[in-house]
Amino acid sequence: MGLFDIFRNRSEGVDTDRILSPRQIKEVLSDTGSYGNDDNAVIFVAEQSKPITPVDLMLVPFLQAEFSQNSNLGMVYGTGSGCALISKQALRKAQKAHKTGQIKITSCKDLIDTLRKNGYIVKQDSKLSIDLLP
Repeated sequence: MGLFDIFRNRSEGVDTDRILSPRQIKEVLSDTGSYGNDDNAVIFVAEQSKPITPVDLMLVPFLQAEFSQNSNLGMVYGTGSGCALISKQALRKAQKAHKTGQIKITSCKDLIDTLRKNGYIVKQDSKLSIDLLP
């Protein structure tokens, strides 16, 4: 690791396909209508492979509040795998770019790159530590 590597995007050192799997990305991009009517919604994307306990979700409201405090926040992922919170507005822009063929999004890294190109912040937060991928 070089001296300037510490300034790179945070997702570069993380196995982004462990944040959200390619299958989850495909589902999120194809599901355009069922996220409700509120444009300011925050979507909780979670793998269904393991049960999520109430204790796992205890700190999620604090993470969700960050989206209302910062309109440039596009995605928050945790230290575990298989779940993330995504701004509905940010996701809509990514879906539109993907559907029109401007960008091909097939992995979580592609989604993160697209969100960042659209001016959104993507960050890791240890309060979300659910590990759902096998």
